Parts: sequence; C-alpha cells; structure tokens
Amino acid sequence: MASVVALAGCTAGGPVADAPAVSETVSDPSRVELVRVIDGDTIVVDDRGDEQKVRFLGIDTPEISHGGDEAGEPCGEEAREMTEDLIAGDEVELRADDAQPAQDRYGRRLAYVESDGKDLSAELLAAGLAEIYHSAPDIARFGEYESLRSQAPQPECAR
Repeated sequence: MASVVALAGCTAGGPVADAPAVSETVSDPSRVELVRVIDGDTIVVDDRGDEQKVRFLGIDTPEISHGGDEAGEPCGEEAREMTEDLIAGDEVELRADDAQPAQDRYGRRLAYVESDGKDLSAELLAAGLAEIYHSAPDIARFGEYESLRSQAPQPECAR
C-alpha cells in the first residue's frame, strides 16, 4: 500500500503539477423552457418563471452583430442558426458541472445544454462552428470536446 501512495500523482518526469483535476460530476438534467437563442453559445430560458441567460460550458462561438456599428465575426450567424436548428421544440435540458461556478462574471448560468439527447456544444464543435473554451480545462467533457474540435472541418463561412 505504501508504494501505491508514494507513486500517486507521479510520472516518469516527476509529480504532475500542471494537469488540472478533471471534474467527474455532471448534474442530473434540469428541464427548462427555451425563450430565445441569443447567439451560438448563449440562450435565454424560463426556469419555472425565472428567466435566465445560459452560457454553454466548454465552448466559445464567434460573436454576432447586435446592431450598431459592430460587425459580427465570421461564422457567428451560422453558429446561432445551428443552435436554433439543434433545439428540438421549446425545451432544453441543462446540466451543471461541479468544476465550474453556477454563474459566470456576467451573471449567466453556466451549463451543458442538451436537446433531444444531443449535447449542443459537442455538435457545434464537430461542425467547426465553435472553439474550445480553454479557461475551463477541468470540466468533465473537456477531453471529448478537444477530440471533436481537432477532427472538425473548417466551415465554409471561415474560408
């Protein structure tokens, strides 16, 4: 037993100091009503009468134009449209990840968003319409998301 304890956290090169601990706890789904899609990685939901903005965990999609003089980024509209298309009906399921706070600095709820059994972040990554959010390498789905993004094609809108 002592040799097992002595080797824990070590590799041939020494202790593993830089590898983040990966979350293993993703909450049970919370079913909420979709109010609207803001952009590729942000939606508004109604959770039993409480309207909330929800930011998809683990990804970042291009920004869209919100009017005024700012132009949207390439593929921003395509990411928003794909998110709209992926949401089957008026409900989505949200799952929290214990590695992340409940909200981001803007007050948006952080969650994996699923619809009709599909992880919307994974779908956007696989289509090449999202990037990995590297500030959250400890989330449970980070490895899966990295794999999907590395195999994704370059979408037409990015060329």
